[in-house]
Amino acid sequence: MGGKAGVCLRGDEDSVEDWGNVRGPVTQKTCSDGAGRLMAWGSAEMQGWRESMEDAHLVLPSLREAVVSENCKLDVDLGWDRISLFGVMDGHGGFQVAKFCERHLPSAIAVRSSADPAAAMAQSFVEMDELLQEPEGLKELRRLSALAKSARSRRQTAEGMGCTVVLSCVTPTSLIVANAGDSRAVLCRNGQALDLSQDHKPDLPNERARIESAGGWIEGGSILRVNGDLSLSRAVGDLEYKDRRLPPERQIVTASPDVRVVARQPQDEFMLLACDGVWDVLSSQAAVDFLRKELGDRNSWAPRLASGQLRLSELLCRLLDQCLSPDLRLTDGLGGDNMTAVLVLFLPMLVTAQSALAGCTRAVRAVGPPWLPTTIRAAS
Repeated sequence: MGGKAGVCLRGDEDSVEDWGNVRGPVTQKTCSDGAGRLMAWGSAEMQGWRESMEDAHLVLPSLREAVVSENCKLDVDLGWDRISLFGVMDGHGGFQVAKFCERHLPSAIAVRSSADPAAAMAQSFVEMDELLQEPEGLKELRRLSALAKSARSRRQTAEGMGCTVVLSCVTPTSLIVANAGDSRAVLCRNGQALDLSQDHKPDLPNERARIESAGGWIEGGSILRVNGDLSLSRAVGDLEYKDRRLPPERQIVTASPDVRVVARQPQDEFMLLACDGVWDVLSSQAAVDFLRKELGDRNSWAPRLASGQLRLSELLCRLLDQCLSPDLRLTDGLGGDNMTAVLVLFLPMLVTAQSALAGCTRAVRAVGPPWLPTTIRAAS
């Protein structure tokens, strides 16, 4: 995750030299698109220069519908029916914890009261750490580990492995964002980028104070690391940093998120959630400017979505290609991370052809380097 040396120093991250000698980047992308009456969404993920893909993401237009369809026995109140959930999980030390959160966070949120989504989200982040230590959670990690491509990625516990999480519940009146780690949510409001989350880095005063109070330390040069290891200060998993004698919010590396509630306004154009593989390369405003130019006139969005001329995942593919390093030696490792992005478009008018986009999922391949025109084609 991010930067020249990646998120950790556990010996399971390839060096810049190794990546360049072994192969070029994997630029095939997995994408999805969908639309409702007043909102459209798209997602794209790319392995890039990494040895494997460790990200996960969530695109759930109706949280209640998604959770009930997965487990009809769960008691989910009707309020979640009109609340959407979008998120990005950026794994480190393996993909297992990110995939675990992708599966379990929606239900952990939905079994709580929809009257207070912020509290439901905050409590669910902490619950993930608890589930990872229970017998059933450990069994699931072992099952996931069996799918790992390399032996060094087959960790079967959440010691030495974790993920960042940034989630947003979208209601008719507000955006509720919960974040633990350095993935980020950004709102475009009338062309201006508004950060809806703060990147949790060890050098932040509040983060440093908590780390040191819990017995941890920070060291490093240009990239500061918790206990000489993690370059972020909050995450789900990473249980070696968590002391059962301390409350969740006081751990060296805590899963407790910051939660922000923002009232929606007519000037809100879109929201972008992405892992730090994107934010290492682009500022929030640069990403907003890129997408805004690709989207074109706001009044054209609905008819172009309905006709299939506008696919949000294709815009995200171009964004990821823009961030991809052409040569890791030239960029000092930046642009070499896994990259995942979710785009939520707030429509100014009704989309009349919902079925034209709903449920469309495909794999696409970027042809050519990012500084040349990118051709996107559907994979057969």
